[in-house]
Amino acid sequence: MNRTLHTIHAVTALSACLDRAGVDADFLLLEEGVYAALADHPLSTQIGARRAFVLTPDLALRGLASRPLAPGLRPIAMAEFVAMTIDHNPCLAWF
Repeated sequence: MNRTLHTIHAVTALSACLDRAGVDADFLLLEEGVYAALADHPLSTQIGARRAFVLTPDLALRGLASRPLAPGLRPIAMAEFVAMTIDHNPCLAWF
């Protein structure tokens, strides 16, 4: 696949990533980046309007699993994350 996968590891990196990412990019929120997946986060509408995913184990680790997510975000398990890294080229990490 020729889609770029942007992994967002910190909320502070999200704005810069969104500004630079192409229209055919996919986004995965993980680690501290999962906070941007919450419906009440100021950047949630921007990420929810993209093809975006959030790592379920990282939500659970932070006690956020039951909180409402931004519309359009799709929760995924670790196995799906691994498959995405294999299927996408390139994969870019944002910290």
